[in-house]
Amino acid sequence: MTSYDHEAAKPNYSGSKAPWTMVSVFDGNPDTKVVCEGYAKAFQYLCDLSTFKSAKCYTVSGTMAGGTGAGGHMWNIVSIGSSNYLVDVTNCDDNAVGSPDKLFMAIPSSGAWNGTYTFSAASNITYTYDPDQIGYYGESILKLATTPYDPTKEPVEDDTNKPDTDKPGTDKPDTPDKPNKPSKPSKPSKPGSSSSGSSSSGSSSSNQTGNNTSTQTTTWAAETNSSDQNTYRLEVRSAIEVSAELAGNDTLNTPEKIESQIRNSLTAKGISNDNIRVYDVALQVYVNGAWQNVSAENFPAEGVTVTVPYPAGTDSTYNFVASHLFTKSMNGYSAGHIETFPESGTIKTSPAGISFTVHGLSPISVGWSKTAVNSNASANVSPKTGDHTTILLYMVLMIFAAAVMGTVYVKQIRIRRK
Repeated sequence: MTSYDHEAAKPNYSGSKAPWTMVSVFDGNPDTKVVCEGYAKAFQYLCDLSTFKSAKCYTVSGTMAGGTGAGGHMWNIVSIGSSNYLVDVTNCDDNAVGSPDKLFMAIPSSGAWNGTYTFSAASNITYTYDPDQIGYYGESILKLATTPYDPTKEPVEDDTNKPDTDKPGTDKPDTPDKPNKPSKPSKPSKPGSSSSGSSSSGSSSSNQTGNNTSTQTTTWAAETNSSDQNTYRLEVRSAIEVSAELAGNDTLNTPEKIESQIRNSLTAKGISNDNIRVYDVALQVYVNGAWQNVSAENFPAEGVTVTVPYPAGTDSTYNFVASHLFTKSMNGYSAGHIETFPESGTIKTSPAGISFTVHGLSPISVGWSKTAVNSNASANVSPKTGDHTTILLYMVLMIFAAAVMGTVYVKQIRIRRK
């Protein structure tokens, strides 16, 4: 019916405004293409023509990160009962991060409606609503469901998606009184594959032990290899639990001792204790309409890639290390063993946060520094302090050497001519 207009998405585009209209989707001309706004408005139009019961569609705008051409974006929210799902037709197009339906009636792997939502199934792409959209629609429409959409069942009421109705004036109607015409993004975004960036993602809070402890439950993204069709997530717990295997270990038989050991694994790398966060997490899998904890016996043997949101005050420009302590024997590792990153595997940064692959159930920690410390660096290497004296000295010496060689060469020519 249509395809994405990459030319219109370029900053210097000065052509017609047709790519921003839904008319270009339905005009029957294969040469007319659209950007995200055209896709979203066309989907809204089709939903308005449908006879779906108890289903409503909304067009929203905001910013997207994690896809090629990240920036201003427009997409849809579909509400069935009190459950809301994301639909991003633009990024479900061919060769896009959500192709063919990873971002159709989708739920996030982590995040908050008034913050940033992350979708791990589509290369950790993230969505953030524009402030005016938050004020216009509110929680009852923008807060996404926590359980996947099941087209074979009748819509199920999702109590977690309802705002607090005990307080007067906080309940919002399902349908806004104003016409559904949100503002257009400043720049259209392109569909595409994942790319790194600096925007943070994930939860509205993080249940971390040690500094800045919070007791609010939250979830993070978790991924396995492409052959595993299950949907996973990490639930962040408020306190470290001591397993039966560690109860008899004098160095690891209390939550405080476990935290101390995992912190020590990072301070040994030169990381300040103030720049370390420790989290107790549990892997969960979505089975038969509910989230269930994964046991040591059925934990994926190839490991699980976890994505930890950036600690407050950090972003992708920082250097990160991580560690993970096994509280149970599994996958060939004994209880009490600590795997560190990057020694035990690659650690990556993305718009969604810090990612690395763990092989067990237990607490994890991340540490950071502003500049990398290279223990193999030569003592003769000048520090990066902004002082360019060493570089200037090298340049002067090179110029002097060139002048000397030139003088010698000229003298040799004169001697030969005599």
